[in-house]
Amino acid sequence: MSTFRLVTATAATNPDLHDLYLDDSGQLELIGADISDAEDYALAVGQTVKCRLLFIKGEWYQDQRLGTPWRERVWKKGVTESTIRRMIQQVVQGTPGVRAVESLEVTIDAAARSTTISDLQIVAETGQVVTVVDLDKPMIIPAAEGAI
Repeated sequence: MSTFRLVTATAATNPDLHDLYLDDSGQLELIGADISDAEDYALAVGQTVKCRLLFIKGEWYQDQRLGTPWRERVWKKGVTESTIRRMIQQVVQGTPGVRAVESLEVTIDAAARSTTISDLQIVAETGQVVTVVDLDKPMIIPAAEGAI
């Protein structure tokens, strides 16, 4: 399994965390993750969870059935925090390689029309606990698309 390397520590050549890693010649570095290594595997599972949560159902023009149903199940009137939490847990636990959701914090701000996921930790099949990062920015639905 090959993957692109993400920047996990800042450097002069890569000043932004979680950006794609550029080698000294300015080329993207393609590395092979060792899925037999429990830590590499767990980090890959965590990245997959993040991608699934940020992929909104209907946003890919070739198959609008794919993605997390934010518009259909979350970003509408009358949805409770427990319903949103349950939907997020279903998406996370349905991700290959996830054994369980260790912790999950969901904040809904109806006035700002936003949902924020923070403190998401999963347990990978290998037993490793992984914190899924960069989900603490609010996901906001534009007023034209409906109300929370």
